[in-house]
Amino acid sequence: ETSWKENSDKLGPQYNGSSMVMDGAASSMLAGQKLAVSSGATFKANVLYEKLSQWTGITFKSTQPVSGSFTTQVGYGIVVKPDIIELQRYPKVGSDGGIIAIVENNEEICRGGVAFDVEATVKTQKDGVHVLVKIDGETIIDYLDKVAPAEAMGPGYYGFMHHSGNTKTTISKFTGVTGGSGGEYMSLVPLEKAITEASKFEAGVVDGETGATYKPGSKDTLKAAIDAAQGVYDNGS
Repeated sequence: ETSWKENSDKLGPQYNGSSMVMDGAASSMLAGQKLAVSSGATFKANVLYEKLSQWTGITFKSTQPVSGSFTTQVGYGIVVKPDIIELQRYPKVGSDGGIIAIVENNEEICRGGVAFDVEATVKTQKDGVHVLVKIDGETIIDYLDKVAPAEAMGPGYYGFMHHSGNTKTTISKFTGVTGGSGGEYMSLVPLEKAITEASKFEAGVVDGETGATYKPGSKDTLKAAIDAAQGVYDNGS
């Protein structure tokens, strides 16, 4: 429970064993902690909308844990509506707009009162961000975003949206992230702290001079290690 942040104007999520329920009249957003994803890793969950009369969905690679406005954050979202399912990029880039892929739903893929399993795989590549989404094992979105914002190339938050018109949203069987070249998601907080501390230390290092404490080349070696760690943090892999 402590890994989730919430944004609700009324009632936040309720926890029941391994399930999370967003209920009541308020629209809300529930998001996990900032994580680095190994290339090609997948997060999975089971989702149940009591009704599906308004938009709702799932966010990932978001720069903000929770937000009331998609104009202030960068990332992606799978937006589920009664008639269509959209892949959206936040914020919009040029003339491409926020919606970058659409799949017909017509309450056949996702509908109210019927739970479904969702898998989302996000892979950062040299030519963009590859987004693969499966529902009940079937691929519904396979999209390469070649104009992905720079912020979306790195780590971000993942989360679930709830719209008051859908009465209740239940998230269960959340298995975290599996697979990928580097294993599961890992928290970036310890790495970020280590980079900050090492950078402060490196700034005061003097080597190769009379009276220096460190051998010639020590500062360059430390700087290279800091740069490598920064690359892992920035790219999320």
